[in-house]
Amino acid sequence: MSAAAACPFTALLGPTLLPCPPPSPSQSGSLPLPTSTALPSPSRVLLVFSARWSPPCRSYAAHLSRHHPLAARREGAHVVLVSLDADARSFAQTGGAGPWLAVPFEDKGRRRELAARFAVRELPAVVVLGPSAGVEVADGRGHEGRCLRAEGVKGRLGSTVKNAGCGVL
Repeated sequence: MSAAAACPFTALLGPTLLPCPPPSPSQSGSLPLPTSTALPSPSRVLLVFSARWSPPCRSYAAHLSRHHPLAARREGAHVVLVSLDADARSFAQTGGAGPWLAVPFEDKGRRRELAARFAVRELPAVVVLGPSAGVEVADGRGHEGRCLRAEGVKGRLGSTVKNAGCGVL
């Protein structure tokens, strides 16, 4: 079985992801990364839906970039940005806020499909996926730290807890 076939996130997120912020121009040969390489065996993935034009998204990106790296390294979790920006410059600014991966800007159809699939109604939005790419928390905003650590958490609507503490809403 190939690495791409073994990675449950490839079908959902596409064949490649971009590191954010992007490496320096001298390292650009490493872009984009195969999804199976970027997400080899995460404990969970936080899909962060965001856009540069939204002031709450800009604040949220700064907050997440300060608080997620240590927990992510310790727990094997990853943040994947799903930008809803309309232009490449805004996408680059949104992605450049933190140490995470992103669905490529050029894959506009997939970005829209993900927003529709997870019923994103306001930004920023966070969906927490488990190791098999199944939804653990449909509305994870405000619970990122606990989800990265797999501690008990309830969604905004008070849903029941499932899968190591991240409940399906």
